[in-house]
Amino acid sequence: MNQNASPEYADEWELFRSVSVLDNHKINLIDELRHLVFDDPLQGESVLWNYDRLEQAAVISNDSIGGGRYVEYGKSTYQLPSGHITPPAEIRKKVDGDMELGSTVYLLASENMLKSKVACAFLLTTEQATRGIDIEPIEYVFS
Repeated sequence: MNQNASPEYADEWELFRSVSVLDNHKINLIDELRHLVFDDPLQGESVLWNYDRLEQAAVISNDSIGGGRYVEYGKSTYQLPSGHITPPAEIRKKVDGDMELGSTVYLLASENMLKSKVACAFLLTTEQATRGIDIEPIEYVFS
C-alpha cells in the first residue's frame, strides 16, 4: 500500500491523497497520477473527465472508460509548469460537496486503476470522503 493512503482505505486503495483546490477550481495533479496525462492533438497535454453515475463521483482518466455507468465530460488541459488541472463546471455541480477555492479534495485509486491501460482515479470532495462513501474500485471495466 502507498504510504500516502489513509488507514480506513488501506485495504483496497493504493492511493488516497488530499489536495487543496486553488483559484479558478484548479487542482494539482500529483506525481503519482502524472501518467493520466495524454497528448491531445488540439489541446496538447490533457486529462479526460468522467462522472461515475453509480458512485456519484468524478473520475480522471487518460482515455475513455466506457460502460453505461460512466459519462464523459470532456478534457481539460494539463497546465505546465504548475501541473494543475481543472474539473469541468458540469462535474463540479454534480458531485456532493465543494470544489471551491480553499476546499480539500481527495484522489483515490486502486492498484489496478493506476496500472491499467486506461488508467484512472476518483476525485472525491471532503463530503464524499468523510462520510465513509462505500466506493468500489474501477476494476472490472478493464478485465
